[in-house]
Order: sequence, then structure tokens, then C-alpha cells
Amino acid sequence: MDNLFKFSLSGIRTSLIILIIVIQQTTVYAQEARVVTFNHTIRWLNESNFPNYFLMTEVRDSINNEIRQNLMLKFKVNKVTFPEKVEYCIITGFGKPKNIPGNPVNSLDYTIDLFSFLTRATAGNAVFWSVNIVIRKDGNVILDKEVKHEIENSNSAAYMSSLRWFPPHEFKKILMGMVNEALGLTSETTDKIVVGGIEAKEQEVLSWFPNAKTCVLKMNGSWLSSGNFSAQLQNGIDTLVQSVYKNSPVLETNRISFKPVLANLFKDVTGIGTTYTITEKERRRGVLEFQKGGKLGLELEWFEDITYSTNSDRVESRITVPLVGQLFDDKVPVGSFVYERVSQVLTTSKTEEKFSWASGSYTKNSFGTALIHRIRGTLNNIPFNAEYNELFGFMEIKLNNQTQAVMIFQNCNPENLRSFSKSKISKNKLFISGGSTNIGTPSLNNQSKTEWYPFLIRENATSEVLISDIEILVCLFFGIGNM
Repeated sequence: MDNLFKFSLSGIRTSLIILIIVIQQTTVYAQEARVVTFNHTIRWLNESNFPNYFLMTEVRDSINNEIRQNLMLKFKVNKVTFPEKVEYCIITGFGKPKNIPGNPVNSLDYTIDLFSFLTRATAGNAVFWSVNIVIRKDGNVILDKEVKHEIENSNSAAYMSSLRWFPPHEFKKILMGMVNEALGLTSETTDKIVVGGIEAKEQEVLSWFPNAKTCVLKMNGSWLSSGNFSAQLQNGIDTLVQSVYKNSPVLETNRISFKPVLANLFKDVTGIGTTYTITEKERRRGVLEFQKGGKLGLELEWFEDITYSTNSDRVESRITVPLVGQLFDDKVPVGSFVYERVSQVLTTSKTEEKFSWASGSYTKNSFGTALIHRIRGTLNNIPFNAEYNELFGFMEIKLNNQTQAVMIFQNCNPENLRSFSKSKISKNKLFISGGSTNIGTPSLNNQSKTEWYPFLIRENATSEVLISDIEILVCLFFGIGNM
């Protein structure tokens, strides 16, 4: 009987222990985690390079879902809630983001504030991304951790143009990596996060230009700013095309205007300053020479309204007619083209125009502004067009409306990675130096000064087509550099 009684007490004790454990676990898992603040701020950056990807519902929801799973794992909660939207701010002047914690709904729950901050360095061109997570429980801060990394772009053009730094999936990958660091789910590091790999860009081009062959276009000189430069198209060790572009002197004969004399006379007599506008015809010339023979002369003309003021040295200019180019083979016309530059804002339903005393007008909640350089014309009776979109960093060349070649604007020379069209960013990213080269012919012999660009060509392209590709390429550079 005593043994039976002891066995019963032992069973009751075991059942109570199991019941207490179950109740404790149920109590823990019944708690919630509430993300009450989720802010993303950019400072001294623009949306062309760094769009607000939180505007994309699928991106925002995917990030929230991954954060939810990680918080449930770390704090053993069965529910995680998020604010309706991610608050977004652009700081154009001096100042820091206002990381104000949200009000907790229930002090028994975990309350989380998450602050994301992308900024250019105070001095120079380096870019840093920090994530700060603050977690409170029962009114006490149990975690306050900030993780910060430099985001380094392997494409030097990203520091000198409106090139987009990364696509949505890479934005999420970087953000989640830093969130997990802050939560202690992964090891903390101080390493730079490198973006802008050339492989992904090549695969993107190949997705719509299949069966293309990747060659290398080697150049030396300020090819994008209308300077002299040398170019060599190579397939492995084979040289397919080699050429040199040089600017030619132009003798200007602008008509004489009496507007400056009359404007200054009016000011002398009345004491009242005024402005006056003179329309001038501009002309630029250059010549493209090929190593195996053949020349292409280029001439660009446009009209420009130049406005002067008698009260200051300020001068404003405006092109009144599109840039029209003529092409010559030993003074014989062989073609023509029109160059245009288009600025297109990639708007969303939230896009709005804002004003800042520090930077003037700017666009908020867009996916950036695509600056598109475009030419269209004929060469040897064959219609052609070419387009360079700075936002995506490649140029497409078409003959008879069929893609013939694509140039990716990313210098891949391991000895000269920080150079782009003769401009160069310093190793510490404090300075960008460079300028136009109009004296002499830059040589391709010094590998440490050349730039290598992926140049995808159509399979089995003839030498004549390759020469046309380079000619059209130079026509577009000619327009961009003189705009």
C-alpha cells in the first residue's frame, strides 16, 4: 500500500513538472514581437544610384518575412508584426537621421525599432550603410546594436555617373546580412561589401542578346568627353579592329553682334543692368582612322543661345537645335546622324518633387532618373541607331534595327580598375581626377593606363560589320562629349 501511495505521489509530481514546463513554454511563445519603427534614410546620395526599393511590395514583404523568421527564432515568439510601411527620408544637407523609437503597444511584448542609413562620406565619395536595431522588453532596452559597412562598387563608373549600384535582390541580401549581424545571428565583421560584379551584367545582356561573343574593347584617352583616344577590339589574342580618334581644329566665323555694346551703353546711361542673348552656330570636327586603312570624318553642328548679363559674369547657354552630325569618307558624304539626350524619371505612385535649401529641387520616391544618350542615322545607306543608358551602364548598337553589339561601361583592366574615360578615383575615394586629352594620341602600349570594356558582338560578325560598330560607337561618343 505504501509503495502504491509513493508511486502515485511520484506520478503526480512528474505530471506537475511536465504541466509547468508546458505552461512556461506556452507563455513564452504566446508573446509577440512588434516592429514599431522601420526607417530607411539616404544622405548625400541620389535615387538613380540608390532607389527606394521598399516601394516594391514584393521586396518589402520579402524583407519583412525574413526578419519575422529570424525574430521568431531568436526570441521564441509566435507572432511578429510590422508597420504598414517603411518610413523613407532623403537628407540633402548637413544633418543626421532622426532615429526616434516608437511607442510600445504592450510592455510585455518585444518592441523593435529598426533604422537603416545609407550615406556618402562627409569627405570624398565612399558610401557607407549602417543598420541600428533597438529592442525593448518590459520597458528596458535589451539590445541596442549598430552594424556599419562600407559599400564598395567594383565599377569605377558608379562613382562618376548615375549608374544604379545594385538590383532589388542584392539590396535585400545586403540589408538582411546587416540585420542578422545586429541580431547576433551571424558573426560580426568590418569587411567592405563589394557590389557591381561584371559577371551579373554580362548575364543580363546575354539574356536578351543570346549567342553573343564577348570581346574586349581596350581604350586609352578621354573617349566620353570628346578627347583624343585610341581603341582596340580584341578577341583573345586576336586584334579585330584597331583605330585612333583625333579632334580636328575648327575655324569659327561667328557673326558680329552689337547687342553687347548696346546693353553696356544702356547700363552706363541709366544705371540699370540688363541681359542679352546671342545665337551662335557651333561646329566640332574629328577624324577616326583605322590601322588597316580607311578614315571616317565627323562633323557636328548646332545652334546655341548664349545669354549674358551686364551685372555679372554669369553666362547661360541653351541648345536650340538638336545636334546634327555629318559623316565623310575623304570629304565625300557617306552618312549623317542626329544626337539627342533624354532625361526620364522612373516614377512610382509615390513620386513627388521636393525642394531643399541645400540642393534645390529633387525627386523623391522614384526608381531614379535615366539619362539616355541616343543617335540615329545612316552610314553607307544603312540605317543605324545606338543608345547608352547611364542608369543601367551599357550601350546597344543596331544596324537595320538588329542588335549588332553591346558595350558594358565597366573597366575590367586589373591594373587600372579605378579609371573611367581617363577620370580616376583615388584609392581612398577622396578625389576624382582627370580631364580631356586633346594633345597627341594616347598609346595602348602601357597596360597600366588602358581601360578594358566588355564588348559583346554578334556571332560570326564580319570585319565590315565590326568596323561599322566602332564607327557608330565613336559617333555616339562624339555627340556625348560635345553636348
